[in-house]
Amino acid sequence: PKQWSIGECLEHLNMVNAGYLSSMRSVIEKARREKVTGTGPFAYGAIGRWFLKLNEPPVKRRFPAPKAFVPPSQLDRDEVVNRFTGQITEFIELARAADGLHLVKVKVAMPSMSFVRFPLGVTFLFAAAHVRRHLWQARNVRNEKAFPRPAQP
Repeated sequence: PKQWSIGECLEHLNMVNAGYLSSMRSVIEKARREKVTGTGPFAYGAIGRWFLKLNEPPVKRRFPAPKAFVPPSQLDRDEVVNRFTGQITEFIELARAADGLHLVKVKVAMPSMSFVRFPLGVTFLFAAAHVRRHLWQARNVRNEKAFPRPAQP
């Protein structure tokens, strides 16, 4: 009762990722038009690296989700999974679209705090870390002793 279900973990990711994907798509298009290009490897600042580290599993510190990203408890499993897999595909497509851009100079606003902007490269890394964080959380739910198991034949 005090933790999210597997579906709620995925729906939270869907909600957050929708914001990231929208922001990333528009900044990538703008950076392409403005030819903000560069070649790596890129070095990211201490704040970006710290932010990434906080989100990598195994999670040592929990944070409450902003209200806008708290998933509803009633979910359609197939819809949630289809949106999640579609968004992962879109992240891959955006990574290809960002190839050749300067991943430090191009900045992306965070969905939950639009006044906070991170380099595009950090945003890709953070989105991946955030997915790993909540898949780790979902795996822990599945591994709970009380988690329903299918009947054995």
